[in-house]
Amino acid sequence: MLDSIDSAREMFRYDHWANRRVLEALRSAPEAQSALRTFAHILAAERTWLDRMLRGLDATTGSDFWPSLTLAECESLLKGIEEQYRTFLSELDADGLRRVAEYRNSRGELYHTSFTDVLQHVVSHSAYHRGQVASAVRASGSTPPLVDYIVYVRERDREDVQ
Repeated sequence: MLDSIDSAREMFRYDHWANRRVLEALRSAPEAQSALRTFAHILAAERTWLDRMLRGLDATTGSDFWPSLTLAECESLLKGIEEQYRTFLSELDADGLRRVAEYRNSRGELYHTSFTDVLQHVVSHSAYHRGQVASAVRASGSTPPLVDYIVYVRERDREDVQ
């Protein structure tokens, strides 16, 4: 559970680390097209949720949550998302976590959700779908990336992972 701005920043360092590992695994498994589509979904959702926190009702409800992107497009999107979340979280403080995003979902329904809950959802949603990516990569005959949080922690503790 994200209970502080420091834990939110750490969870997103983990999220970015895991997404970069998935990108590298997909480079090695070009036959895993369903995995690429799921990875594009992860990135599209991460971008949409950030837009909802930053722009609220001005953010579009017509987001394409399942875009067909190339690996190069995913890489570009990932770099942009990492930078945007890093900037957003560096400017956010404890009070900011309690802010509420007012947005419309993809069906146009109005919601109000705390930034803490949105950020927790983004990390959980991405982890869930990375599991699907791992299954698709394995089914294609390749080796899926290790993206468990404990693997991240072990690497972080050995060498300052950023």
